[in-house]
Amino acid sequence: MDAGHETDSPGVDTPAGRLRGALSRARALPGNVNAAEGWARIFGVDPERESAELLLRGAALLHDAAATREFITRLDDNGRSWLRHFGEVEETVANFGYLSEDMAFFLSPLRDTGLHALEMCEGLQRRTSREPTLPADTVAELLRQVQDLIADVRAAADLDDETRQRALHHLLEIARALTLAPQQGGEPLRRAVDETVGDAARDPRWLERLRGSKAFNGFAAVLLATDFALNLALAGKELLAGEEEPKPSTVVVQLVEGGDPVVLPIAPPK
Repeated sequence: MDAGHETDSPGVDTPAGRLRGALSRARALPGNVNAAEGWARIFGVDPERESAELLLRGAALLHDAAATREFITRLDDNGRSWLRHFGEVEETVANFGYLSEDMAFFLSPLRDTGLHALEMCEGLQRRTSREPTLPADTVAELLRQVQDLIADVRAAADLDDETRQRALHHLLEIARALTLAPQQGGEPLRRAVDETVGDAARDPRWLERLRGSKAFNGFAAVLLATDFALNLALAGKELLAGEEEPKPSTVVVQLVEGGDPVVLPIAPPK
């Protein structure tokens, strides 16, 4: 079984692809570059003013490594044997605790065998568990809408401070997820939408107060548009096969239209 050669260019739609892309860019940097500076270049952040964001991006790669390891453990013995060098990757990303060192030190555990293991794993993940990825123009338009809405919520005279802060928290998380989309795909955005829906289900009072504001229509439109874009991205294969175009999730429609309390779907027991 050959899993890797369809993935010459790393994608952002799998944990292994994100790892392979980031580590490949890291290997292209001179070894004497400070690790914090090097990773800041890769992530597009300022290493001094955005040090917290730098660490969050590193934590995302650690999360991707853990997700990839979990994926590997579900393979049969033959599949696991191809990926025996994945430990090189785990040792490397663990060096985010040593950003004061140079890139040569940071990348010292990684060999071509580790990157090849990632390529093989990426091919398997893309076949079985590909994540949503949004087109760049969709991301740009959604980000514009969210940023406009953030300004409207901040300026709204008909919102109390608690409701304003609650809405802003979720909108800022959605905006951040959209800025991460080129490097991390659609998963951060999906989580941000899920957290908004979950917060409304746990405490619907703030959403009801927001519903009384002029800003609510914009909030509802952004939530529906974002959820629809994610569903459309996930349904790519079905659309090619002639299936019906996806719609916003029922729970999101229920949330923005009001009526009965939002009921979250219960995951089946593992």
